[in-house]
Amino acid sequence: MVKLFKPQSGKNSRGTRPSKGVSKPSPKKRLFNVSTSDLTLHNQVRLHEHTNIFVKGALPGERIDALVLESGKNSSTAVATRITNASEARIESHCQHALGHPNTRVAEHACGGCVLGYTEAETLLNLKQQVLFEAMHKVFGNRYDNNVWAEPITSPMQYRRKIRLAVDARNAKQIKVGFRQLNSKNVLPISQCTICEPALQKVLSALSQSVTQWHWLKSIGHISILKTHLGVAVGFHAKASLGHTALAAIQGFGDAHEVIILVNDKGAGHLSQWQSAQSYGQLCDDKWVTPDLCLSTVDNDLYPVTMEDFVQVNQVVNDQMVKATIEALALNKTDHVLDLFAGSGNFTLPIARRCSQVLAVEGVASVVEKAAYRAKQQQFDNIEWLAGDLASSELLHSITDFGANKMLLDPARAGAGFILTQCDLSAITHLVYISCNPQTWLSDAKILHDKGFVLRRVQLLDMFRATHHTELFSLWVQDN
Repeated sequence: MVKLFKPQSGKNSRGTRPSKGVSKPSPKKRLFNVSTSDLTLHNQVRLHEHTNIFVKGALPGERIDALVLESGKNSSTAVATRITNASEARIESHCQHALGHPNTRVAEHACGGCVLGYTEAETLLNLKQQVLFEAMHKVFGNRYDNNVWAEPITSPMQYRRKIRLAVDARNAKQIKVGFRQLNSKNVLPISQCTICEPALQKVLSALSQSVTQWHWLKSIGHISILKTHLGVAVGFHAKASLGHTALAAIQGFGDAHEVIILVNDKGAGHLSQWQSAQSYGQLCDDKWVTPDLCLSTVDNDLYPVTMEDFVQVNQVVNDQMVKATIEALALNKTDHVLDLFAGSGNFTLPIARRCSQVLAVEGVASVVEKAAYRAKQQQFDNIEWLAGDLASSELLHSITDFGANKMLLDPARAGAGFILTQCDLSAITHLVYISCNPQTWLSDAKILHDKGFVLRRVQLLDMFRATHHTELFSLWVQDN
């Protein structure tokens, strides 16, 4: 692991002095022989000479030429067009469509996916950990040292079990299905994606061969591919009603490649038999029925999923994260566990198998309804499901009455500041906080610290390999 250090006084959290009075550059402006500073908390590389310009395709400590892509009120986005003095951490990107690969001759035309693929995975995790360590030092001073850091949880290369493909069929002779280009709505045609699970890659390759004949794709907004417990599901999100020719082609593709075909209600609108309770339906005997799709927990229990739901796309890292949570909470059969921002059961079901009672709270009522139904089918009788807004006081009474002694938080990017501030946490002995936003995690960590909790463990998770995303695991215990 990288050696961690404390920022010097008089400098900002990135170790550079902030610039003053820097003018805003115009889009398409070219910058020559400029140097980059360290990563920001959101893992963006900033120019040393222009600290309000963030550069894609660069690493800390490099000299580059760059092209400004966008210019906002407070910051601008640029892309490195030439590396004149490369970092030792730079490698050739694993994907021919990505920044940092020799085939990507025009940087701004690169795929917008693996934007940090030109860095070794372990090196990138070290850089991210360094950034968070420095930010923690600003908040907590010398309270926490290297001893709280656990080794990061790494990701395999082929990790994604869900992808969303954009469609551009404006030119019937050049239909494009793939991913958006860097900082653009333009579609980059993709037939191979090195980060997809093999089952998805097989379907992606088949789609890329079929779409050239599908002129009706102008009615499709996007295509989602998801690996479920029943196999791979392919969802066609239509902007208008699809005709018989299109639906026959879609079903033929499903039969030929043994995948589950789903179409949204707008696309299937010409048929009278829509019986699906979701926005997507599966055709069965000329009727569109509700798809019965699930994902598996670490115990091989099932929790429901739709094509529109948020899912942890990296199953390998997700399962290790769940196991780490179970271990950190030190669960036993007398525990009452509060699972906030619970989703449809990814953590809830494994926790329920190891404790007395779980109160699972989720903001989306339809998700709670499906999760409760599926859990009951599997004979879970120790879970209470609640739907409600955890950024308001509507559930505080129910949460307090539950009498939890252990707690899990897995909020969205906005964090969990309100509920942590308002809840009486004095009975909580172990609290696991999973975060996808270091900025809000730091704010919430300060709340926990002020309420008498001590950070025992923090760990990075490579949930989205080769991207700016930071996922982190933390364990807090009462300081007594």
